[in-house]
Amino acid sequence: MKKRIKKLHRSNEGFSLMELIVTMLISSIVTAAVAGFLSMGLNYYRRTNAETALQTESQVAELFLTELFQESRSYQYYDNTSCPAGVTSAVELERDGNLYVVAQKGEYLVYGQVTDTGVEASARIQQITDESLDKVFLARYVNTFSVDPANQGDAINNQNGLVKLTLEFKEDGWSYTGTQTVLLRNKIKN
Repeated sequence: MKKRIKKLHRSNEGFSLMELIVTMLISSIVTAAVAGFLSMGLNYYRRTNAETALQTESQVAELFLTELFQESRSYQYYDNTSCPAGVTSAVELERDGNLYVVAQKGEYLVYGQVTDTGVEASARIQQITDESLDKVFLARYVNTFSVDPANQGDAINNQNGLVKLTLEFKEDGWSYTGTQTVLLRNKIKN
């Protein structure tokens, strides 16, 4: 037995081709499995980030819109037929003696105070969505923004002052819809 061990130690044969192929095959299988797990983890991370971004955008926009509607003296909703080109929907709200517009332009929801109230609604909406003016971006990834009922008179008379706000967000194949029902606080003052 000792002779055999000594003979193996002195041998310079190395690895056979078959041993090398088997080793490479096993290491490639292990590498493919590790790469698959890493890819799966990265995809899960991206999905979670997209979903979290949508939920955060929705919650912030809904909170802002809820407060805005509750404190408004009146509002009027406009769909894409009444809005300027590129604007999907908009709502005008009177608050503190000023007129404000919330509008969906592309994937953005923007908000701003109307400076020239003497023009028609389409031009007032255009003031807020114009790229050259300062405005506040409420949310991004917006797919749909709607207000039901469309005017405050119907909300007070038919809905007991309730307004339903719907925001749908889409990003990276994920969608999130937030619906908020708002009670108009100032309905009695009107």
